[in-house]
Amino acid sequence: MPLTDDGLVAAYEQLLAEHQCSADEIVCDPALRRRFLTLSEAAVGEEEEREALHRLLYLRKRKRLPRVR
Repeated sequence: MPLTDDGLVAAYEQLLAEHQCSADEIVCDPALRRRFLTLSEAAVGEEEEREALHRLLYLRKRKRLPRVR
């Protein structure tokens, strides 16, 4: 399944509802990272994982992710 920005944002929003965490915490914490990748259906291989995490940080930098409350 190709990664989409909307899909990554939806996965981030769902994870945010479960855990109050930032995009940086998702990248750094193995448990949060695995959960995010599962929600985004990107846990297919190393290249897909790298791309999903890179795009997550890109979305954060572009202020396209909701803020942690």
